[in-house]
Amino acid sequence: MVPNMQTHLIEITVPVNGVPDLLTYSIPASLHQPYLVGRRVCVNVGHRKVVGVIINDQNINCPPQVTPRMIDALLDESPVVTQAQIDLCRFVAEYYFSPLGEVIRLCLPANTPRNLPKDFDADKKKKSRKSKTDLPPEDVTATHLELTNDQKNVIAVILAAGKIPLPTFSKGDLEAKLNGEGLINSPLKKGGRGIFSTLDGSPSAFLLQGVTGSGKTEVYIAAARAALQENKSVMVMVPEIALTPQLVHRFAAQLQVPLAVLHSGLSKTERSKTMLKLLNGEVHIAIGARSVLFAPMPKLGLIIVDEEHDQSLKQDGNPRYHGRDVALWRAKHENAKIILGSATPSLESLLNVEKGKLKLLLLPERIGANGLMPHVEIVDLKLRSQHQPSRKKDRSASDGQRLCILSGPLKEAIALALQNGEQVMLFLNRRGYAAFALCESCGHIMQCAHCSTSLTYHQKSNLLRCHQCDLVRPPLCVCPSCQEGQMLYLGLGTERVENEVALCFPDAKIARLDRDMARNHTKVKSILADMQAGKIDVLIGTQMIAKGHDFKGVSLVGVILADTALAMPDFRASERTFQLLTQVAGRAGRGENLGKVIIQTFNPEHPAIQFAQKHNVKKFNELESESRKLAMQPPYVRAALLRVESLTDQDAERISQEIKSVLHQQIRAHQQLLSCSALGPVPAPMARLRGKSRWHIYLRAPSIETRAHLLKTIKQNEAIQKEIKRSKSRLVIDVDPFLLM
Repeated sequence: MVPNMQTHLIEITVPVNGVPDLLTYSIPASLHQPYLVGRRVCVNVGHRKVVGVIINDQNINCPPQVTPRMIDALLDESPVVTQAQIDLCRFVAEYYFSPLGEVIRLCLPANTPRNLPKDFDADKKKKSRKSKTDLPPEDVTATHLELTNDQKNVIAVILAAGKIPLPTFSKGDLEAKLNGEGLINSPLKKGGRGIFSTLDGSPSAFLLQGVTGSGKTEVYIAAARAALQENKSVMVMVPEIALTPQLVHRFAAQLQVPLAVLHSGLSKTERSKTMLKLLNGEVHIAIGARSVLFAPMPKLGLIIVDEEHDQSLKQDGNPRYHGRDVALWRAKHENAKIILGSATPSLESLLNVEKGKLKLLLLPERIGANGLMPHVEIVDLKLRSQHQPSRKKDRSASDGQRLCILSGPLKEAIALALQNGEQVMLFLNRRGYAAFALCESCGHIMQCAHCSTSLTYHQKSNLLRCHQCDLVRPPLCVCPSCQEGQMLYLGLGTERVENEVALCFPDAKIARLDRDMARNHTKVKSILADMQAGKIDVLIGTQMIAKGHDFKGVSLVGVILADTALAMPDFRASERTFQLLTQVAGRAGRGENLGKVIIQTFNPEHPAIQFAQKHNVKKFNELESESRKLAMQPPYVRAALLRVESLTDQDAERISQEIKSVLHQQIRAHQQLLSCSALGPVPAPMARLRGKSRWHIYLRAPSIETRAHLLKTIKQNEAIQKEIKRSKSRLVIDVDPFLLM
């Protein structure tokens, strides 16, 4: 059908790989009405019926020789995606080099299908725009806490911050500037906002740095209360699903308003109903993990990012966005205030403070325990393994091996805490019972058949499991390699620590919280509630227990092995270790009694451990910052990781070499790019994952613009894309990578 007075052109996006971000279709004039943008449509793409979202319905140019196809059906009576969400998705798609259709799916009702049956009948489609289901009421009583002077001062600054007008750009001026640099065409879209609007804040953007236990949550709640009084919406993002129940309870108790909670534990129906309530303005507060960023929030007035430094805020699958950075963009472009909170701020945020893009607010004093930070003791595991009496005393009770799970000082401290009716938290950032299975005769280690990693033994399920691809197999008694040796299950995991504590303290009530447990959100909520009520004596867990929790009864925190994060092949390993140790140490002594922390380590002199012992965030950041500058690493450069995944190692290496060659040609050809560098290609630290060989190229550039130019060159190189398609390979672009795996 040729578009005429009876049809109207629209641009849509669909979550289909290999198609352009925007497709032009026609819609009958009878369906052309206000507020088409943000509504779902059924369209034909190739031989499939798929669901798309209308992105634009104005000023669409179509070549005369092209005949746009007609949509099959308009699926919604009103928009399910707001214009603000569409703007956000366009930014994420362009900045992180992700397909727009994949990003827009994060905004859609969870029950939106990718594909529709070929016999789909638009007249029979279900209309589910109305929801009568209320959010479950919180069984809470209003609470009012007395604020400290530091909290009052910080809150006053936040509330006094005025709004700023949205930045306006002259498209022509910016286009000329960028082209004048010989780099790229302007990325600006209709409306004049481009991806190169900086990922920083405004006079209404704050970094709230407060020591653990200083009352950051009370500041969040006060700021949220003020936003609600202005008839604004509030978004709260946390890094871990385990943090949501306690945070929800505190917000509900003090604000006494309905809350929308978004997390992976919700069913599709529950998530869709929750999103609908936010869209309709029935609920004004949304709390959740990083995907809460894409929730419809009319009249958004405040965004809170708790634990802004946390690596969990970076999505490791497509789209590979960073929750903190996207939150800053959304706050700036929706004229909302934003608070980034942490006891151990990221170097990225601290650099933005130096540049004046964030305003630093401090809570230097701890509430409770007379304001004293917990006492931290370091146990050098090298010395204890060399000392005969200690070696016998510290030997594992579970299997008689020489491995020290609980050192003598830690055992004594646990016994004393339990005797005094106090609670204990034990931290190890590795789940499972044993890290690997090894043959005592030939040394063979059980490896995953699809990934270059060892299988972890889980005692409770009696299975060997790959933590990368989730492959499972039964444990073996005899080595599959030499057919003679006995398999030993070595290394530490949270399951093994749980077993050890149960053997040493049989009367203690013990619980474990790690990713294995987190698959059951109800179980997580129950464990946290029991811990809060004092029904658990010892809580053992991974980084899920390291941050955000406020258990007044915890007097002792034990770090079983502080070295696990230091062994990661990543330039952020030291920073990550320091942050984890500082955060987990902060769980101790949040009541009236002074807390104690015992850190077991083989590297007691490492700066991350030394500064964590002294609670010296400032000195560690200064040292780490200088190290990053000298090494030319983020946040002082803009980085991207290009990963080629292929069925064979030869294909992965060959395509990576071609990409490296194109990058070098571009860098040599442009004077502005000479300060860029492309390192590699090399096999990835996880050289094989889910049956695919993986090769890396690490790109560094002085600015977002230069990096974007180089990445776009690769994406648009026909020879490279043809070779990727021919070999059934995949090119993954990870902008601002957080883990170089």
